[in-house]
Amino acid sequence: MDTDKGTSPVIAALLMVAVVVILSGVIFVTAEEITTQARQTNERPVPVTGELLFNEGFESGDNGVWQKGDGPVPPYLESDAHIVARNARFGSSALKMNESAEFTGQNVTDEIDDGTTYRMCAYTMVDDPSGAPAYVGVQYYDASGAIVDKDTFRVTWTAYEERCVLTDIPDDSGVVEAEVWAFRDPSGTTAGTLYVDEVSLVQVRYFGNSNANPYENG
Repeated sequence: MDTDKGTSPVIAALLMVAVVVILSGVIFVTAEEITTQARQTNERPVPVTGELLFNEGFESGDNGVWQKGDGPVPPYLESDAHIVARNARFGSSALKMNESAEFTGQNVTDEIDDGTTYRMCAYTMVDDPSGAPAYVGVQYYDASGAIVDKDTFRVTWTAYEERCVLTDIPDDSGVVEAEVWAFRDPSGTTAGTLYVDEVSLVQVRYFGNSNANPYENG
């Protein structure tokens, strides 16, 4: 597991009190102030789990956690997808996908639950925005393999930028698994390289009154 993680806030629930640690400050918030209705507040999401991905910064190299899309056993990357010791946003390694490389993903089963909100973030860039379209996203599956929900973003910037997506998993969806992935579509052109680093998937909660006007909350 990659231990090269960025600093993130942590909640510890104790005696119905949520403790939010932000930098050097500690804020005490009653549990009743936590809302799971993320998009109805303008508050920042606060992680309530640790990092759910392994080797999220690619510092452990090609360790079989990140894999191509058709799920070979043991897992491995496509021939034109590499974890390289250059062009990293942080640390020494990053995922590089070019030429015919199409899909790199990681499956997650721990702490993927109904009625929860997840935040997936990644630092990404491409060297040629006119090359093969590149995307990063996350999908959530039920036990039959059907997609419960998904969120994605397209990468068009040429210097590392962080983008995040939030996914609200419905109650009683039967979700059992998430898959975080990077995708290039080389069907039209094989030009262009996608770089990905510091990927993150965490379960989050929001603080605030979920019934308030989102522009008046806080």
